[in-house]
Amino acid sequence: MNEEILGNLWHWILDKDHEVEGFLAFIKGQSKPCGLAHVRRMPSPLRGADIGFLDDLFVAPQARGNNIGEALFKALNNHAKQKGWPKIRWITAPAACTTNYPLRRCGIHTRWKSSWNIPRPEQDIPQFRRAPRP
Repeated sequence: MNEEILGNLWHWILDKDHEVEGFLAFIKGQSKPCGLAHVRRMPSPLRGADIGFLDDLFVAPQARGNNIGEALFKALNNHAKQKGWPKIRWITAPAACTTNYPLRRCGIHTRWKSSWNIPRPEQDIPQFRRAPRP
């Protein structure tokens, strides 16, 4: 991540009309945030419904062990209920899911083992046509 990407992210989070929404966590009595999660709506075609998509969740190393991750997951769960999302999906690296990580206590691991970036940068993109819309 560079400064331009970071600036764009914060612009989106602070723009009330943008789909990306941010949640900050604080330790009681402190004014500096120690955790961040950003989430957005994601259509789920196989469900015929919108769900949430958690793009990232971060807890500062010095704040870990204070249930900050759990607090963020609770806020996200409440947000999903308000939005009518039946679930929030998060795709993260296996290394991020250590035994002490709040995801182990707050989330359900799916059977899916990998995610893919499509297309791969060196790959030629085949010709396609967008499905017609009425």
